[in-house]
This record gives sequence, C-alpha cells and structure tokens, in this order.
Amino acid sequence: MEDMTTLEIVVYAVLIVTNCVIVWQWAKHGFLEVGIQIPPNTKAIGAVVMGVTTLLIAGFAERKGYISLSLVKEENMLKGSAIIIGSPMLFFLMARYMILPKGLPEYNRARNRTFFWTIKHYEPGKKKEKEASDLAQFSMAQKALNLFKRSINLQERGSRSGSITREFTIDEERIDWDGAMELSCPNCGLQVKTPISIKQGSGFCAMCGCGLGFKVIGNIVYLTVFGGKIGRTVTSSNKHNIAVAYEEMAFLLRMMNKFDEANNALDKAEQTIDEILSDCKKNKRCLATKSLILFRKAEIAHVLGDKEKAKRFYQESLDIDVDIGDYKERSLVTRLISEVS
Repeated sequence: MEDMTTLEIVVYAVLIVTNCVIVWQWAKHGFLEVGIQIPPNTKAIGAVVMGVTTLLIAGFAERKGYISLSLVKEENMLKGSAIIIGSPMLFFLMARYMILPKGLPEYNRARNRTFFWTIKHYEPGKKKEKEASDLAQFSMAQKALNLFKRSINLQERGSRSGSITREFTIDEERIDWDGAMELSCPNCGLQVKTPISIKQGSGFCAMCGCGLGFKVIGNIVYLTVFGGKIGRTVTSSNKHNIAVAYEEMAFLLRMMNKFDEANNALDKAEQTIDEILSDCKKNKRCLATKSLILFRKAEIAHVLGDKEKAKRFYQESLDIDVDIGDYKERSLVTRLISEVS
C-alpha cells in the first residue's frame, strides 16, 4: 500500500471519530432508539452529517486528483474496513460492556421508547382506552418493561468504587491497653485492630486483602478501604437510578391503563428516593425526582377520579418544585389542580 498523505490521514481520522460518536450514542441509547429520541439526538445527527460531508468532499477531491483514498481501493478494502468500521465497532463493545454504567443502556432504550409513545398514548389527566389496550399488547412495549426491570436489577447489584469510607465514634470502653480499637472493615466486616492513639495510619485487612487507611478527627475515626478487591455497594447514585427507573416504568404502565402496577412501581420509587432524602434532605436532584413521582401518583388518581388524592399529590409536587426553584411544569400542574378542585 502506498504511503498515505496527511490529507488522507485527516479524512480517515474524521471518519473514525464520527463513527465513534455514532456508535457511542448507539451503545448509550440503543440502535433503533436513537432514531426516535425526544428531543432528537443532535450528537448522532451531527456526526452523520459530518461523516457524509467528509466522504463527499473526499470523493470530489479524489476525482480531481488532489487526494488518493488508498484504503477504499479494492486491494485494501479489508484493511480499510477494519480501520474505519472495525475500530468504532470495537469501541461500541467496550462502551456497552465496560465503560457505561451497568443498566444505563437498558434504561435509556426503554425510556426512549416510552417517551416516543407519549405522542399518541398520553394526555395528562385523561384515559385512553383503545390506545392503552394497543400499547399493552404491543411486543415492543413489553420488551421496554423488561428493559426497565433489567436496569433496576443491575443497579441493585451496586457499584464498585475506588474506596469505601465509614465513620466510627470512639468508645473509651472499647479501647485496648495498647490504644487500639476494633473496627469493622468497610468491605468485608472483619474486626480490624486500629491504633487510634495516633492520628492516622494504614495497613491491610487480613480477610479481604484490601488496603486500609484511618484518620482520627476529634472523637470520630474515619476508616477507608481501598484496592482491587472491594466488593460492590449500593450507593446513593444507584438508589437514585433505581427510583428513576421505577418512575419511568410506572409511566409506561400508566399509559397501558395498568394503574395498580403503576402505583406499585411508584411506591417503590418513592420509598427508594426517601432513603436518600433521609440523609440528604436538600438534594435538589432527588427532590426533583420526588416531585415527579408525586406528580405521577396525582395524575393516576386524577384519571381514576379520586380528586382529593390527586389534588393533594399535585400540590405536594408543586410545593417541592417551588422550594427548589423549578418552574418548568408549574402551569401544567396548576391547570390539573384546577381540574380536580
């Protein structure tokens, strides 16, 4: 193969980068679902436009003799395909199975489908019998529900982190004669003798083999475990993702008129988000999710004719929005409150 010019290398580089952007969106949002996203996926669209434009310009330049695209010649077609198409597809596999958080692609695919179906199957405070029946029998909708469930299951397994830190209050009665106190390893739970008579130090856990570090501040000992053997833990981020997935799944069930199942999913979503808010009452992200869960509950009660419950949940949702300064849906919620008053 003849030596490539700088211009030719630039063309291939642009094609590889645009293909990587496209497959990243495929990995993150789903192959078919990218085409029905609301709002449209501008990154994928922009990458397609740039890639096609680059090919057209390069083809025109080659016809005029300004450039030679050696990798698209018949004798180099296999190698060219491996470089221009194979590398982005390898990136797709890495993104889907190694880079992206577990459960995120499944959640995004289900969510994209759900929001696409709202165009025909959803009107706030209204019940659509035929549309709901059609959606409930639609195989893609059933698959979306399964994707939500898989996303939740994967998030419930927890996440691996670089370290885990736990706090322990110093108990004078538990301090040995040598100034050490037995504390539970944050990773495996084994009792580890920690010399709290000094301000900080490090060591290893005999059970799980992870590194340990501790720091004494006042009457609190901060014990941190780190290393490659840390087990999974369900973090607040995992819990928030679980709550959001339950809420979105409930929205799809509501559009199917499966109101009992939708309310059950919303109860689980609310219970999960309340676990986070019990420790962090001012977290705006979690409060916004709580507001949406309450809105979903209100809207189902509205459809079922329970005006008192609907009004109460609408008002609670609106109060949270006001507290966190989120006024995007204020006019909608106010209108729905007037309908049930």
